[in-house]
Amino acid sequence: MATRPRREDVRAAILEQAARSFEQDGYARSSLARIAAQAGYTKGAVYSSFTGKPDLFASACASQFENVTVEAMAGMADALDDPGMPRDALVERMADALTDIVLTTSGAWASLLHEFQAAGLREPTVGAAYRDLTTRRRDFLADLIRRHRALENVPAAQITHSAGLLLMLMHTLTVERRLAPDSLQPEDVRHTLAAAVDVLLP
Repeated sequence: MATRPRREDVRAAILEQAARSFEQDGYARSSLARIAAQAGYTKGAVYSSFTGKPDLFASACASQFENVTVEAMAGMADALDDPGMPRDALVERMADALTDIVLTTSGAWASLLHEFQAAGLREPTVGAAYRDLTTRRRDFLADLIRRHRALENVPAAQITHSAGLLLMLMHTLTVERRLAPDSLQPEDVRHTLAAAVDVLLP
């Protein structure tokens, strides 16, 4: 007798296939039925874990962002855990980590996020999913920042607000890097983010 796959395994397989499909075909041209079939499941299996294509895209995009962000922020964990680190050094380390996120994020996902954003202006369901995705990404970044000792006395609301603004700037820089890589060098990205961090951190 065949063992029924676990729900979390089905969800993971669908998310993995969805990420490939969205990267290859874009948001509008991707089909839930095709994603499900390529993952080896029925369309009903998709709806058992996701409310529809907007929710599936938001989950796939958030997963991509979280993986890149965790890896980049790990490089500055020691700095954020040192309450005695000079502020200028902390700003530099944070700028380095955020620059890594911009440079590591797939240009395809930056373009996809713009496509999703544009669709959200026309379709309320997509717009709601886009807002939820933005909140999830902002809160994820804020949680990574506020868990370290160097920022433990900063009000949570301030960290959340700063993370949201940094996220918008990082997204714009990622898109610009994809459109005109010769005009926006890595050091330009770093200087821009360092200036933003310097303003936003207490």
